[in-house]
Amino acid sequence: MRRNSRLPLLVTVLVALLAMAFVSRAQDGTPEASGATGRGGATASEAARSAAQNHLGLLSGGDWSGAWDGWSSDAKQRVPRATYVRAGQACHPLLAVPLQTARAVPVNDRTVDVDWQGGGASGTLRMVYEDGRWRVATPPAQRCGLTSTPAPPAPSAG
Repeated sequence: MRRNSRLPLLVTVLVALLAMAFVSRAQDGTPEASGATGRGGATASEAARSAAQNHLGLLSGGDWSGAWDGWSSDAKQRVPRATYVRAGQACHPLLAVPLQTARAVPVNDRTVDVDWQGGGASGTLRMVYEDGRWRVATPPAQRCGLTSTPAPPAPSAG
């Protein structure tokens, strides 16, 4: 009987230790620690690639405003929403084109370059981990007078 009385205490202690371990990992701010790596143990590259695929789907579907929402704060400062939406509506170079990510290449622990292709077009989205999620740092170029300031280089690892 004595062995059975210790079991609930042991289970409680194990649950508390696991909870503390998860909380401490989530507080270090890295994509892996905060769960931004995706479900089922996906890597940061896979999570960034999934976010990039979602972004490409918004472009293909003509949701310019929704695509802009997924940009990094720096990208949003370089190109205002209204400018991007107007350019997308005027040009719509990727509208209804099936776009797919091809590969993801980590630049550092918070930056991943994701190659994409579709409809004879191709490019690279730079994805950055910001505010708890993967965001687009460099939107695909459009050829209808969309102008922006150049993107800064990726920060070095460290």
